[in-house]
Amino acid sequence: MRRKSIRRHFEKLCSEKYADQRSFDVPSSLMLIPGRIRDLYRAFILPHFNYCSETWHFCNKKSSDKLELVNRRALRFVFRDKSSPYEELCKRIGLSSLREQRLAKILSTVFKILANDAGPKSLRDLITVRCSTYNLRGTTILDLPKVKSTTFGLRSWRYAASKLWNALPDESRKIQTFTAFKNYLKTLDLTGLKC
Repeated sequence: MRRKSIRRHFEKLCSEKYADQRSFDVPSSLMLIPGRIRDLYRAFILPHFNYCSETWHFCNKKSSDKLELVNRRALRFVFRDKSSPYEELCKRIGLSSLREQRLAKILSTVFKILANDAGPKSLRDLITVRCSTYNLRGTTILDLPKVKSTTFGLRSWRYAASKLWNALPDESRKIQTFTAFKNYLKTLDLTGLKC
């Protein structure tokens, strides 16, 4: 039941975004200034992809690919470029792919929870720091929960957040301020992280 409702939600979202993008298709004589189109994309299209995206991260691959496809189409329209690869379009607008943005949001939430005990209480209860009597090289390593299933174990926020955090280099886990951590995430390549 839940999978069908999530799938329907993605189909609705993609069709709404497709309709929004078609409304931008105006004759070239009436075309807006390219910077304005970029602002419209950031104001009207991108928020739909970022709303509750940490939850969406655990949808099936087909739905995730569909979201990336709609985003690619929107970026192609913004730049009037039908041949550049998706990664290049993302670089031109100064963003990463939607998947990488979701991973960065998960890591940011974990940082808030660990650094200053902020973040939703329901998520704070899911994160536990591994206590060890040994002097290990890594600091602030999180416990990976024991899982019994793929759907509700490996593909859960609790497991993914701990695994992503532990995959970060040790110096990034020692960063003190949230702003510095966010800037660090912008320089980090999240494409290789499995989650």
